[in-house]
Amino acid sequence: MYVIQDIKKFGIMMQDIKELIILTAIMLILLLVAMGFAHSLEMRAEASEQFFQQFDTDNDVRVSLEEFSGPDDHFLDLDQDADGYIEKSELSETKFQRPPCDLFKHFEKDRENNQQ
Repeated sequence: MYVIQDIKKFGIMMQDIKELIILTAIMLILLLVAMGFAHSLEMRAEASEQFFQQFDTDNDVRVSLEEFSGPDDHFLDLDQDADGYIEKSELSETKFQRPPCDLFKHFEKDRENNQQ
């Protein structure tokens, strides 16, 4: 009789351990997802700063079509409110077809080709 009670207690303990392992795994997955999201936001902010350092030649914290050396259709895509300027808030809302760093490298190449 004592053996059966001990086995039942052990079974409950094992179930508790299994649940703890599952919860720990879920927490680790959520943590990794959150870290990846934070890294993505950090990269986007860095790319946005690089974009403004490169194109905002009059330092008014917005990029006009005259300042922008990339293709006009890229400018129109980035100028989401169609006011003739790209502002930081518009870059943070933009759904890039490719990673922001690659997009800005493309603009750099266009700018270099235009200056030659």
